[in-house]
Amino acid sequence: MAISISAICAALQKYRSQMVWLILGLMLGSLYAIANGPASLATPRPALSMATFQPVGFVLGATVLPALEGEKMMMERKEQPGVPIVKGAKQA
Repeated sequence: MAISISAICAALQKYRSQMVWLILGLMLGSLYAIANGPASLATPRPALSMATFQPVGFVLGATVLPALEGEKMMMERKEQPGVPIVKGAKQA
């Protein structure tokens, strides 16, 4: 995993624009696959629609992700007391 993270960081530094487009393409492809439904199963299931959409799971996911991000930021502050956290800033 560390090797792939290093490779992605190196690629982002050298080919930033292309990597951003690659990541956006992967995200859009994932959304297409979600909306299309699990078509590769032995017994195909219906595509995502308002009938198959589960708002409880959506709200739960939309709540958990920001909570985890907030927890991460709090832990980073504890590691470096007195240093404000600025996104995108490089640490010395």
